[in-house]
Amino acid sequence: GLGVGAAGTPVAAKDQRQSSIGAAYSGGPLTANIGYAVYDQKGVEVATATAAATPTNTDTKTTLSVAYDFGMFKLGAGAESRKLTKGTRLDTLIGAALPLGALTLNATFASRQLNDTGTFSKDANGANTLSADGTKTGYGLGASYALSKRTSLVANYRNWTNTVGDNSKANETNLLVSHSF
Repeated sequence: GLGVGAAGTPVAAKDQRQSSIGAAYSGGPLTANIGYAVYDQKGVEVATATAAATPTNTDTKTTLSVAYDFGMFKLGAGAESRKLTKGTRLDTLIGAALPLGALTLNATFASRQLNDTGTFSKDANGANTLSADGTKTGYGLGASYALSKRTSLVANYRNWTNTVGDNSKANETNLLVSHSF
């Protein structure tokens, strides 16, 4: 078919169609998932007067995750590898949760590595600079206190470093009340 844009070219990365296959396993304390996706509209995002070209539409994506409940704590890890229309991206994550009655403490560490993308990033003055290639890493700490079966108080803190060439760090703190309906 023609797709979403002229001659089947996607308007943006979010407009890509995909064909995928996956498998999941859950037995006792172990859960695992694996998936593979192929995208049929790679497209080329075009630079404009106000934004640099970012040809990072996905060509293929492979995902893998595993979690194990040790009883006293839970441990999980995951990875997602993407072959982009230009370059590659690898995301990895490891996390742990420690339930202590109504209180659950958690910690995560994540990494994103971009290679050969030739994409643009913003410098401290907001100007486009070539290549966001490199590694971005971060961690998160959190606590959740269950007030009832459906309501919790949640506090999260995240800290990460940006890719090579951008020495800035960022952090985020969230305090919220969560209610499931």
